[in-house]
Amino acid sequence: MKKVLFLLTFIVFAITISFSQSFEVYDGHDELINGETLTMPIMVNEDIEFNIKVKNTSGSQISAKISQSLQTTMIDGSEHFFCTPATINSPDGSCGSIWGTSTQTFVLDIDETSDYGHITFDQGPNPGITTIQYKVYDVNNESDFVIFTITFSTSTLVDFEEVNNFSVYPNPTVNSFTVSNNYGANSYVEIYNILGMQVSRVDFANTGLTEIDCSNWEKGYYFCRLYNNGKIEKTIKMTITH
Repeated sequence: MKKVLFLLTFIVFAITISFSQSFEVYDGHDELINGETLTMPIMVNEDIEFNIKVKNTSGSQISAKISQSLQTTMIDGSEHFFCTPATINSPDGSCGSIWGTSTQTFVLDIDETSDYGHITFDQGPNPGITTIQYKVYDVNNESDFVIFTITFSTSTLVDFEEVNNFSVYPNPTVNSFTVSNNYGANSYVEIYNILGMQVSRVDFANTGLTEIDCSNWEKGYYFCRLYNNGKIEKTIKMTITH
C-alpha cells in the first residue's frame, strides 16, 4: 500500500513539474499577457511595433527561446521581424528571426525580467488580417512554455483620418525631427530605442508640433508611440542616420 501511495505521489509530482510554467510575459504597459489573444489595429503601409518582457518564475536559471507560428495567410507585401529580449547573460538581442525558426537563446537568471523584445509588423500595401502565435519556451524542456497571440488587422481601424494626424518628419533624420499630433491634451508620445529604453516623452497640452533634438542619440531605429487617453493609437518607426 505504501509503495502504491509513493508511486501515485511521484506521478502527481512529475505531472505538476512537467506542466508548470516558468515564464510570465508582459507587454509594454507591464500587463501580463500569458495566454492572451491581442488585436493590433494597423493601417496599409504602416509599421507597428509591440514590446514584450519575459520573467523567469521557475526558481532556477533558464535558457529560453521564442518561436513564431503563422495562424493565417500572410498578406502579400507584409513583413515581420522579432528582436530577441536582452538579459544580463544575453545582453545583445538579435533581430530578424526567419519564419519557421525560433529566436536566439536568451538566458534568464532566477527572478530576472528581460529588457524589451520587439515585435515589428509592416502591413505593406494590401489590407487584411494576419494572426501570429508566439511561444516562449525552455530550450531544455519544451513542455515548459507559455503562448500569446497577436492579430494585426486593418479592419479594426474606425477612423483612418484621425490616425493619419500623427506624424514624425523628416524620417530618416540626422540631428532633429518634428512630432506632429492633433489628438489634444490627453495625448502624449513616448520614444524608445531598439533596446526598449525610453529616450524622450512629448506631452501635447498646448501645441501640436514639437521639435526634438536627437543629435546626441545613437544612430539606428527608434519607435515613436502615440498614446491617447492612456491607449496606444499608433507607432511610427524612425531612423536616425547622423
